[in-house]
Amino acid sequence: MSNSVSSEAQNKFLRRVPVKLRQFSRLLDEMTSVDVEVLRVKALASQVNKVREMCQEQDCGQINSLLGELNQALSQYDSADTRDIWGAYSKNLMSFSNSLEKEGIAHRANEIETSKPAINPVVGKKKYEDLTLHIATNNPSSFEQIEKAMKGKVTKTVLHDDFDANTFHNTRPEREMMLVDIDLLKSIEMGDDKLVVNLERPLICFSQTDDQVNRIKALRNFATGFFALPADAEKIIEQIEMQNCPQQESYRVLVMDDSRAQAKFYEKALSSDDFEICLVNDPTTLLKEVELFEPEVIFMDMQMPKCSGVELTSVIRQIPKFMHLPIIFLSAEENLEKQQLALMAGGVAFLVKPPSKELLNFYAKLYSKRYRMLSSCLN
Repeated sequence: MSNSVSSEAQNKFLRRVPVKLRQFSRLLDEMTSVDVEVLRVKALASQVNKVREMCQEQDCGQINSLLGELNQALSQYDSADTRDIWGAYSKNLMSFSNSLEKEGIAHRANEIETSKPAINPVVGKKKYEDLTLHIATNNPSSFEQIEKAMKGKVTKTVLHDDFDANTFHNTRPEREMMLVDIDLLKSIEMGDDKLVVNLERPLICFSQTDDQVNRIKALRNFATGFFALPADAEKIIEQIEMQNCPQQESYRVLVMDDSRAQAKFYEKALSSDDFEICLVNDPTTLLKEVELFEPEVIFMDMQMPKCSGVELTSVIRQIPKFMHLPIIFLSAEENLEKQQLALMAGGVAFLVKPPSKELLNFYAKLYSKRYRMLSSCLN
């Protein structure tokens, strides 16, 4: 990983630290006043440990030490003075979060070496200097075109005169990308829709002509990308960029609901390693939380005191960098006209309360994944 990528990741992580500390503080505070199940303590310990590991990777020593002590306190959940210990840590976390937000984050961020990503003057996108490009074609001219376009932009290009789909799908080498000539693929009468929408292994097809027939043929052979020749480096790298959106970290989900009980239900429903959750109960602080947490999807309550979900969504949409941020409305509102009004304000979907756990997870993952892919392409 380059210094520029590391710096960008570190800055982004540091901006989210106060939000995570406040989340841990709130959970600890609740745990001091109610009977706590062991599984809930272990779930919190797992979240704390995950953030602590990220702190270690980003060289955040002070935060790492604090979370290490918290993890140790959580391991003592069966001791008599557990609630007093958790209460103390809740206050410490909130205090530390506030101080980081006011001065620590900015100060720490200034210490990080900031350097711009390597930009190819022709392509305008990041280089793939450690990527091996495998090109399967029996047409020497096609190989030469792609090799010439990608010269100096990838580690190397390797020619294959055949393509074995079984071998390809049973191996998952890192930092390698396969480009396959459409003429090497078999014709399939009808594809399996379930397989088509669950493609995982990146496979990019190319052809001499760009038409629907070739694109459908590529898709039925489990292709995840397509371009037509002749193609310049920009067109090829654009396809590679679209393939490189793995879930390397949990999807960030923000829940805006003034009801703490309702928010807790959503948090519990989305409690898996797939998601990192930020709960917001005060609608007047939403913009600040969005800036800090950088969510990839927002679940928005519609009726709230002081300001409505429609108003908040309209405000968010006025900020250019949040123009494409998915906002899903959650409400008991069954009036179709009001639901349409919410969508016109900038929502992407409307779920009637109470949504099922399965539906929440589906929408959270669907829209977060799409937003991450879109952000990768736009950046």
